[in-house]
Amino acid sequence: MSYAYCQSCARVIHNPRDLGTEADGSLNHDFCRRCYAEGCFTEPRLTRRQIISRIVPLWMKENNLTYREALVDVNHFISGLRRWQTHKTWT
Repeated sequence: MSYAYCQSCARVIHNPRDLGTEADGSLNHDFCRRCYAEGCFTEPRLTRRQIISRIVPLWMKENNLTYREALVDVNHFISGLRRWQTHKTWT
């Protein structure tokens, strides 16, 4: 089974109710509802470092990894997510 991942926080998006929304109410298929709502990021000033610090402990627990192993994996994974690929300022 193929899953979509939020292109900001890396959460698995299981169904449409987990998707973010645009200002007009349409669904945004790139980001989850926790990260993106009504056409804007819910945390527009969130940094790559901050999101990594949130994900690493979860990654450690879910994958039985050390901190260093999880940090390497998360850095690699985050690099592939749309929000963190560029230095673009998102609104």
